[in-house]
Amino acid sequence: MDQSVMTAAERVLQIDPLPAGLGNGESFEINIAFKLDQGQ
Repeated sequence: MDQSVMTAAERVLQIDPLPAGLGNGESFEINIAFKLDQGQ
């Protein structure tokens, strides 16, 4: 699954800006959900 995650990340062309209040030097967590498709 490692290479499939890298391939998906490489296809991202644009990321929306962080919501107000994030990205100011504080740490925060971003959850990413992957949907695995077995080709069915």
